[in-house]
Amino acid sequence: MKILTILKWLAVILFTLAGLAPLTFVAINWADEKLSPEGEALLRAPESKVADAANGYYVLLGMNAPADANALETGRKIQAARDRLYREDPLRQNFDAPDLPPAVGTSPELGFDKLRCPMQGNNCVNRYLAQAPLVREQMRVHALSLARYGQMMQLPGYEEKPIPSPYAPLANYQAVTRAAELELAGAVLDVDAGRDAAGLAKIAAAIAYHRQLLAGSSGLLTRMISVSMLRRELQVLSELIERKPALAQSQRKLFQRLLAPLTPQENDLRPAIAVEARSLATMLQLMPEMMKRQGGGKPGFMGGLSETWAARFIYLPNASINRLTPYWSAIAGLGHGSAATYEQRKQQFAQSPTGQRKWSGGVEWNYVRNPMGKILAGIALPEMGTYIERVHDLDGYIRLVSLQVAIRAEQVAPAAIGEFADKAVPEMCDPYTGMPMGWDAASSSLWFVGHQRAPSNPVAEPKTYRVRLAAV
Repeated sequence: MKILTILKWLAVILFTLAGLAPLTFVAINWADEKLSPEGEALLRAPESKVADAANGYYVLLGMNAPADANALETGRKIQAARDRLYREDPLRQNFDAPDLPPAVGTSPELGFDKLRCPMQGNNCVNRYLAQAPLVREQMRVHALSLARYGQMMQLPGYEEKPIPSPYAPLANYQAVTRAAELELAGAVLDVDAGRDAAGLAKIAAAIAYHRQLLAGSSGLLTRMISVSMLRRELQVLSELIERKPALAQSQRKLFQRLLAPLTPQENDLRPAIAVEARSLATMLQLMPEMMKRQGGGKPGFMGGLSETWAARFIYLPNASINRLTPYWSAIAGLGHGSAATYEQRKQQFAQSPTGQRKWSGGVEWNYVRNPMGKILAGIALPEMGTYIERVHDLDGYIRLVSLQVAIRAEQVAPAAIGEFADKAVPEMCDPYTGMPMGWDAASSSLWFVGHQRAPSNPVAEPKTYRVRLAAV
């Protein structure tokens, strides 16, 4: 009898708990938490520091404006229209509007790809010179893009005005990168024709401008494009020095200015990281409305209305954003500092709770509150280390070319290059380790090992950057 009584009470308790479980879940998730100051900061748009009339970003937006239009003014109108459309509906997927300025396009293909220098295993200077007639033709074809690229470089500032939506159209980076390479190819033709000052002035202006973009208030995509452009411009400069070693002596002061190691500001990815954080935090904030639109009024697992009601208790936007703030803070720390301290910062980040927080694919006990938010916070964390390492690797390549210039300026004999590299000043050493750059006499190349696989590096040694010295 006692056993039966115990079993009856146990059954009552189990049924009671089963009935209370949904009520407990609803009670736990009834109210969202207050957004933390750090969470509010993630969502806040940065204050503008560049006047509209001085902002090259608007020229980028207006690259496809008609030939008789001012690209900067057109870009301002495009930005204003897209801002208005976003305010009207942050979840819109179409940013076209009747009042947007017409786009006619400034960059048809028309043979450009035939002269473009592939990043991997090619001498760009030789390629441009072999395609000299095509270079001149393409400069005429793309004269409008070249003029607008020049307009961008002449403006004193560059500040992006990103719309935190994955559906916002990208700027016409293709036209800018095409114009940048044509300008570079034209500079090579100038130097080959004996117009050294004119050609080097173009290369110097391009390097200075892309370093400015690297140090400015630009997003992650713009910074990575700047890194790629700088890599190409430095490669061309290195190849020109080997073609005309006397330039290393006559232009040494210019090269010393262009090839200074990256500054703390140029090494700082925090502004770009803040743009990414704002975009993700905004989407987390808009998630309830997104679920409402996807589920409301449509048949689904539980029916439209009940799905929306259920979503109300499995996702809390403020709690989700607050959960991400330590991660973005830690990532900002990882992205701030020189290559010399990167390994230490990387190790600290990996050992921190935020660095180790990834969704395992299972459900943990504490997922009873805000389960969907916790899962999203685990799987939506972007990998930023790649971008940080690309910038530090660029710093190493700059130092490598700087060492090459010093070797040519000092007219160091091939047999003495290894010793010269071993005694080089810190600004010409490996930025990660502080050790001298390597010298490979067999391939006549200076080298260092970076952290990221670069498309420009040979497949056999994807992280090894080389500068090849010709026999003189």
